[in-house]
Amino acid sequence: MNAMPRDHQKMLDTCRSQGLINESNELTDAGHDYVRALMARIEHHRRTSDGKKDQYLRRA
Repeated sequence: MNAMPRDHQKMLDTCRSQGLINESNELTDAGHDYVRALMARIEHHRRTSDGKKDQYLRRA
């Protein structure tokens, strides 16, 4: 089994410290709220971006 890349572990640690995931890496209630709010912002952007939708989601 491969070790988790350091940036992935850092992301998990950050999410855990913010209360978004628990020690089992499962979303907490706060995590679910965060994801719902994020999806709402993405959907709002898609509806209002006038042809530039998803540009900010593309990898560089």
